[in-house]
Amino acid sequence: MTNSTAGYRFRSSAAVLAVSGLFFLILLSTCSDNPVFSGDEAPEVTYGTLHSFSHEVVTDGLQLPWQMAFLPDGRLLITERGGVVRLFEDGSLQEEPWLDLRDLLKNSRGETVSNSGLLGIAADPSFSENGFFYVGYSYESPHSGFDYNRLVRYKEDSVSGNVEVSKVLLDKVKGKTMHNTGQIKFGPDGKIYWSAGDRHQIEVAQDHSDPSGSILRINPDGSIPETNPFSDSPVYAYGLRNSQGFDWHPKTGTMLATEHGPSGGTGRSCCYDEINRIEPGKNYGWPHIVGDEKRSGMENPIIHSSTGTPVEKYTWAPSGATFVKSGPWADTFLFAGLRSESLWMLRLDGEERPMELNRMLEEEYGRLRSVEQGPDGAIYVITSNRDNYENRAGVRYESDLLIRIVPEVN
Repeated sequence: MTNSTAGYRFRSSAAVLAVSGLFFLILLSTCSDNPVFSGDEAPEVTYGTLHSFSHEVVTDGLQLPWQMAFLPDGRLLITERGGVVRLFEDGSLQEEPWLDLRDLLKNSRGETVSNSGLLGIAADPSFSENGFFYVGYSYESPHSGFDYNRLVRYKEDSVSGNVEVSKVLLDKVKGKTMHNTGQIKFGPDGKIYWSAGDRHQIEVAQDHSDPSGSILRINPDGSIPETNPFSDSPVYAYGLRNSQGFDWHPKTGTMLATEHGPSGGTGRSCCYDEINRIEPGKNYGWPHIVGDEKRSGMENPIIHSSTGTPVEKYTWAPSGATFVKSGPWADTFLFAGLRSESLWMLRLDGEERPMELNRMLEEEYGRLRSVEQGPDGAIYVITSNRDNYENRAGVRYESDLLIRIVPEVN
């Protein structure tokens, strides 16, 4: 067993963050294209930097992680795009993979790249009884011009600890190396939700008979729920470009999802990253509308990033997301930022309208991939710095990190 725990700890500097937050607010006040908040009679939204927390790196031994899933006994499973599930247990990242799927994941470019490979993971709510967990991965579809994605149920034997495939639930969901599938989560209704990007073929997002560009919903046995909005279809909501994270409000059950907006190429300027309120059967407009653009039968986001401004200043590039269930940050929506190199906190008012958006960890750890709250109440974040990206200082990372955040009362 190798303990990959990194031996350093940080505490956010109120002075530094206050200065950077002031500078950021000055930039916002001098630009006519500030973040736009959708909806009639929307409340005024405050925008700033949060520093009431401590944070530490708990392991630096990851390679291109995508999603995390906590098990009831406190173990943490982490997918790596290269094809293995890593186990973080008792403060240590185990050296040997908990599950190795590398032989299954070759794609049409010869290796797992970009948004392909082993991606989503979720534990069954009844894991303690049935040992089930679920993973999503892409694999090669020779000579077809695309890759396929598969959602599979696995089972851990409670006695031996061995992991074996149980059942393929969904298969042949078309993908590409970009805008592939995203997170897997169980909803409060006990159904499995899985996001699927538009595979860089933007018009498929408007075809609800195609799973791409959608959020999918199935029963835990792989069957289609009778309550899905489209008959005999896993599609729950569509018109989405690249939704990589979602979760449900712990009190109301409202579902919010991140949407990674365009960086150009559709006749629009950058960036239109969005947070959408997801409802069954709704069309979220991509590629016909983004941000506050209007079209009949299409939904606007509850909030989106600034428009027409430099990408390095105002894009979120949102990825994984979670609602905080307990503690000082309870009921806030956290989402990880890639290009923004930040963790974002969205606070809603009593009517679930955007009220406050705060930025954390700006440029502290590079690109952030996903975020979850652990059973200890702390917030866990994974980075995505090994896919040939440099941070804004031009630094390349040798590994990816698991970061633990402890919220503090203001």
